[in-house]
This record gives sequence, structure tokens and C-alpha cells, in this order.
Amino acid sequence: SGDSGIYGMVLGQAIDCFFEDTPLNIEELTFLHLHKTAKLIAASLVMGAVICELDKATQEVLYQFGLKLGLLFQVQDDIIDATLSSEEAGKPTQNDGHKNSFVNLLGLEEAQKEKQKLRVELDGELSKLDAALSKRLK
Repeated sequence: SGDSGIYGMVLGQAIDCFFEDTPLNIEELTFLHLHKTAKLIAASLVMGAVICELDKATQEVLYQFGLKLGLLFQVQDDIIDATLSSEEAGKPTQNDGHKNSFVNLLGLEEAQKEKQKLRVELDGELSKLDAALSKRLK
């Protein structure tokens, strides 16, 4: 419940709406997306781990993996919005001009570097897991 309530996704969504036309810095933007997007993915992974009766240590690794995966998802989504047409993306694009996005804050090249950095970090998280589970998450 901490990931979905006022200290989780609700907080992230509120920050996103409140600061829509106010530029955030990288720490604030990361905080926003950790709470808005990443905690949704992390909580989902942990719920699956609990259902499968995985140990607490594995649940924590999956949670951290989910947080990084959520940030990676958001960076990639921002890149898609900035670089693809709606037809190419399969969804409306070019909508983030006034929003706090990684591309708007960092520029396209730096957002792509951030995406790559997160991919490397995700690989590091995967190395902490059982080989069979790690393989399924790749």
C-alpha cells in the first residue's frame, strides 16, 4: 500500500500534475517517476514474488529491479514521444513539450545515455537473482 498511496504513485501523479508547466531538476524528475511509474512496476514484481513464495531477499532484489525498470520505461517513453510519429509509436506522440520529461530536461542524447546507464544497472540487478529467474526477466 505504501507504493500506491500518498507516499507512492498518488504522490508521483500529484507532482506530475502540479508541476506540469514548471521545469524540475533531474533529482526531482527522478523522484516523480520513481513514485509515479517505477513503484507500480516494482510493486507488481513483488506481488508476483509473494504469490510464488520467494524469499524476502529475492523480493527486495525484484523490488529494486522494478524501480530501475520503471525509470527505464519512462526514459524510453520520453524518447519515443520525442522521436517517433504517432503511427510509428502506435500511440499519440509529440505531447511532452510542456511536460517534465527526461528528453526535455537532458536533451535527446543525454536521455539516451541515461537509458543505457539504466540498462547496465538492470543487468547488475539481474545478476543478483537465481539464474532461472534472471533468464525469465531478460
